[in-house]
Amino acid sequence: MIYFLNFYILWSFRRIQRKIGDEVDKLFAKFKVKVAKQKAADAASAKKVPDGADGTTTFVVPFLQMGLFNVNQEVELLSKLFSSCTTTSGQNGDDDDLRRLDFTLISAYFNLFDPYADLILHKCRAPFKIVFASPQANGFLGAHGLSGHIPAMYEHYALDFVRRTVQANQADRIAFSEWTRPGWTFHGKGIWVEEWHRRRPQNDTAASAAAADGADTACCPGPRVATVVGSSNFGFRSAHRDLEAQLLLVTDNDALRERIAEEKNSLFIHSELLDPSVFLRRDCLIPAWLKYAARVFRHFF
Repeated sequence: MIYFLNFYILWSFRRIQRKIGDEVDKLFAKFKVKVAKQKAADAASAKKVPDGADGTTTFVVPFLQMGLFNVNQEVELLSKLFSSCTTTSGQNGDDDDLRRLDFTLISAYFNLFDPYADLILHKCRAPFKIVFASPQANGFLGAHGLSGHIPAMYEHYALDFVRRTVQANQADRIAFSEWTRPGWTFHGKGIWVEEWHRRRPQNDTAASAAAADGADTACCPGPRVATVVGSSNFGFRSAHRDLEAQLLLVTDNDALRERIAEEKNSLFIHSELLDPSVFLRRDCLIPAWLKYAARVFRHFF
């Protein structure tokens, strides 16, 4: 009887899982068809639909992460994003106009999903800034029972990734900051992507003069920025257990770009840039039993 009941529960769950996954696929299939029709209509009328009077454009793309129901849109999108963030040459195919993407990833509960971590460390070559909450700014600070150890557990996860960054010789490319403000807890999250251009001098004389001034290494902002807005902390829990709804926003509108930059910069006001070698010294303050528990229960956080 118990065996039959377990089988029925499992069968029911699988059926519900497939049903929800199919409905989400249908919903986004309709969305893609609608977008394709709109693009075709724009092309037929030989018009670019403007976002504002200046002709700038803003795209907003929704996506979901429901790993429990085999809906992995966030994992697919971010995996492509992190694996493609390399320096590229200009449209003419040479290196006169170098383009670079700068990434900022902020997570209040930092326990980076392994596929993301591997791509950031070993595939991505773009500068990365990562901000996470200090134990004093963790939402579980002061909780009773075992929950009171959660801030130290997240600190262990941060220490682990910083250690992997140093071992991979990526500490010069990836910068870490820790958010702390007395009496406040931190719940910021998101990804910001900024495009930068570096224009090289066109002749030897200009190149020599620029080298003397350091101008050949100067970058100027590119036309577009992108940001991910939503509920994910980009960890194991977000990928496999929680239901996450997010938006990818890409724009070349100057006013909107400025607002996006202000939002991102505001999250750095109370953050402190970390020296990896100094930060890693905290590892000795975390009890051995907690490190073991953090490994065992990592997929729950």
